[in-house]
Amino acid sequence: TKHTLEFVFAGDLYINRDQVSFLEALEHLLARQDVDPVRISVKFIGARESPLWRRLRQWLPGKRCEQVVSLIPEISEAQLQSHIYTATVLLNFAQGKPTQIPAKTFERLANGRAILALSETGSDTSNQLDRVPGVHRISPEDLLGMQRILDDLYQRHVIEGQLRPLQDKYVTPYSREFQNRVLLDVLLTVP
Repeated sequence: TKHTLEFVFAGDLYINRDQVSFLEALEHLLARQDVDPVRISVKFIGARESPLWRRLRQWLPGKRCEQVVSLIPEISEAQLQSHIYTATVLLNFAQGKPTQIPAKTFERLANGRAILALSETGSDTSNQLDRVPGVHRISPEDLLGMQRILDDLYQRHVIEGQLRPLQDKYVTPYSREFQNRVLLDVLLTVP
């Protein structure tokens, strides 16, 4: 981890997928005397002029988070993959859709990185992610739980320097190669 904690979110922010609860928990982490903010970064990639991005820009000024959060406009796929490769934790905001699993959820699983997902308990997304060791899934209203997760991630990534990628058996089914093989097997059974 190079003793850093680097969160990456890539994509659009949609209605009901609010990042403020995550940032409020991050504010709590940054308030601790033993936390080095230089070792923490949060990258929101794909920033557009939507109401939710504007809300984020309005929320940040004067907060501790302001020094660690970067809003990065849309970039090429190669640049995005570089950010994902160096991330220690991928963010997934999947709130407000109890019966849908955002495509980003599967993309992040396929990346094999640690994931922090905000999704209500009992939603289809939480049911999917709660089965994968190494994914931190928390309900967005559980601020204390989110603070505990961020404390743990800081300890593991910054203090201990330990990156724990998701196990292959949980990641492989979401890869394009695996999905293409499954599709090919189905097609080959058709006379």
